[in-house]
Amino acid sequence: MPPDWIRVLKRPSPSFEAPPGVYTAIAVIGHYACALADSGAAVCWEITTGGQVDTPAGRYTFITADSSVCAITEDEEIVCWAPTSGELREDAVGFLPGRYSAISLHEGGRREGGPREVHNCALTSAGEALCETPGLREPGLAPPPGPFVAISSGVRHVGPVDVLPPSTEIRACAITQEGRSVCWGLRDVVAGSFHEDDYFVEEVAGDYVAIRLDGPRLCGLTTDGQATCLRHQPDPEVRYTAISTSGAYHCAITQAGKAVCEWDWTRENGLEGEPVVMNPPDPAPERYEAISVGSTLRDRAVYACALTETGRAVCWRTYENYLKRPYPPAGGYVALGLGAGHTCALAEDGRLDCWGWNNFGQLEAPPGRYAALSVSDFGACALTDAGEAVCWGEHGQPPPGKYIAIAAPFDSTACALTEAGEPVCWNRWGVITDRPLAEAPPGPFVSISASWGHACALTATGEATCWGEYYGAETYVPPGRYRAINAGNSCAVSEVGDIVCWGESNHASDYAGTSPDRSFVTMEAGGYHACAIDDAGRPVCRRTEEGFGAPPGRYAAISSTQHRACALDEAREITCWSLTSYGDHRGVPSPGHP
Repeated sequence: MPPDWIRVLKRPSPSFEAPPGVYTAIAVIGHYACALADSGAAVCWEITTGGQVDTPAGRYTFITADSSVCAITEDEEIVCWAPTSGELREDAVGFLPGRYSAISLHEGGRREGGPREVHNCALTSAGEALCETPGLREPGLAPPPGPFVAISSGVRHVGPVDVLPPSTEIRACAITQEGRSVCWGLRDVVAGSFHEDDYFVEEVAGDYVAIRLDGPRLCGLTTDGQATCLRHQPDPEVRYTAISTSGAYHCAITQAGKAVCEWDWTRENGLEGEPVVMNPPDPAPERYEAISVGSTLRDRAVYACALTETGRAVCWRTYENYLKRPYPPAGGYVALGLGAGHTCALAEDGRLDCWGWNNFGQLEAPPGRYAALSVSDFGACALTDAGEAVCWGEHGQPPPGKYIAIAAPFDSTACALTEAGEPVCWNRWGVITDRPLAEAPPGPFVSISASWGHACALTATGEATCWGEYYGAETYVPPGRYRAINAGNSCAVSEVGDIVCWGESNHASDYAGTSPDRSFVTMEAGGYHACAIDDAGRPVCRRTEEGFGAPPGRYAAISSTQHRACALDEAREITCWSLTSYGDHRGVPSPGHP
């Protein structure tokens, strides 16, 4: 079973309106969907808004998507375009002109200064398999003889996905007319070269009617209706008729026409346990017949679209599967913190209110009265009025004891100061003892801030110290005395109110132009921007001087994420605004970004 930081959610996922019409095929790429109308025309739209995107004119018989959308015309030619604009991408694939019946797209990592790493395969109208692997020397993916009726290409990375590492396996699989499956490819690819011994061809046991490569696993539908990559199958008698995957996300259609989706969080997190089941909307009495799922890193969401038996397109968002709580009661807050999709605020009476996404249980603050709060991407930690530390969401539970300060950075790690002012850090596996983060200098400290692998703390006299993993001088604090410190952005407020930043990835010049008579009194404890409040109560955020879109007024506290900031005004009410051009969030949470 999943650990207690994973919540298996059973509410239906949020659904979205799709353009009306009758469709015969569908493909999802990020938060866009493209479908083939019964007329053969391609229709693409943004899933959350339903707004249609231009597509190349023509009639098509096949459609698929990865970083591009590619379709096969009724003349059996390949046409590719950008999903967001419909602009033709003639370089999306490198196959020679010819007649084709199917295509599989897979774009992998791009080596710095190197060529685009793609692993695309196609079937000719005669069933011959062709594969291209730019960046690799010949012979690349030389397919075995066909004819084939279905094909899928993919890559397995044993290491970072943004760089092609050693032990990368590039492969393709195809199905013959008799249902026999065969895979081939290259093992142990290193820096764009190969050895002839790395090439392999292998038979796949079983008979299949559909096949899909999914990282290290081969997903498919057997001739007897088994879905080979669905790990959660409560009823072994259930049979499936369609399947789609996107990384760790899988969706399938049962013979009864129901859609079943799951998130294999064990693959993403390297832990043992069951996958998280995500329930799609049920448009009964219609049945589903086709399905496609696609993920996007922009907002960590996963979207799926299915076609009903009448050809209607139904789309939903599968990853959060969350209950979006309403905006909290106005007024009475003394502290707040923003996560990736949720917000928590501490009221004057010690009450905690949380709202937004709840995919990790980050809204489930334990009841009680609290004195301090720190919010991370997918969770939060707080100190009770008795000094006990409590965490929820993706965080592990803190060790017992009494604490005077707490910090929950971006990941599942959290740190706190004991009553004696000594730092202690933990994650979901327990107290950290074997990492540089555990090598804290002796205190006593009065405040603490934590980030990826390192932490910073202040003494009662304003002396700053940082420790932990070294990435770019984040732990080297300039000499001086400080009133606030931010480990997440390697910045601090000096005793005279100046903002000082350090580290190779930080640029103090972002604050150039600040008037000499302006001083700062506080700064947020986390987020992608360094936001501060000056002595006039005005919010200022790094890289967005004066706070992009910040409404006028005087504020006492501030918190930010990548795209937005929220602050507490003099009336102790919460006001939010955008830090980018993605839109104005002042006053109320925007859809999808509460």
